[in-house]
Amino acid sequence: GQWWTPPTDLAVIGAAATKRQATSTAWQEFSDQLRQQLSGSLSPEIQKGMTADSIREVFTLGADQAGEVATTNGVISNAHHSAGESVHDLNSRLESIAQDGKLQINQIQQSKDMPPIKLGKIVAVVMQCQQDANSAAAPHTQNVFEAMQKILDQRGIHVSARQFAELHGIDTTRMMGSSSKESITEQVQGLLGEGGPPASPPLRSEERRVGK
Repeated sequence: GQWWTPPTDLAVIGAAATKRQATSTAWQEFSDQLRQQLSGSLSPEIQKGMTADSIREVFTLGADQAGEVATTNGVISNAHHSAGESVHDLNSRLESIAQDGKLQINQIQQSKDMPPIKLGKIVAVVMQCQQDANSAAAPHTQNVFEAMQKILDQRGIHVSARQFAELHGIDTTRMMGSSSKESITEQVQGLLGEGGPPASPPLRSEERRVGK
């Protein structure tokens, strides 16, 4: 659950990647148009003198700046696309883990084991699924951080992606944590509608004597 990304969020990432790519393309075309003028009507062979030199400097600066904007937006678009693919792949893996866990839990519930035994087995399945989810999330999380790092580097922000995340309230040291067994047991009991294992019936007088 802690790793699942809603489809609506993935759609936002995809839309952002598309928009950034369109912006990159537009600025690159503008940069190309300015450079065409520099090699055409503003060519030193055609236009001479200080005024022409000044105009060429302005056009060159504009072409460089437009190209930089295009490059930055292209990097951001690629980063969004890469992060989106990683998250989509992770969601697919989590679906598989969840389906497998659900199948195991259904089999446990349909078994003839006593409720306390069922509870223990279900808790074990949930804990294993959480471990599997963390293992699946680790490489995909690294991919997202690498995508973030490319944007930070392109923008000249001299911090690591993990430092940037921490500055914005994300505790990267606890990202792969799992709930305790006690916490999971309480959650499973709540979902099953069980406050706990059924209490043992009181011993009869004959059983007390045997126990002695």
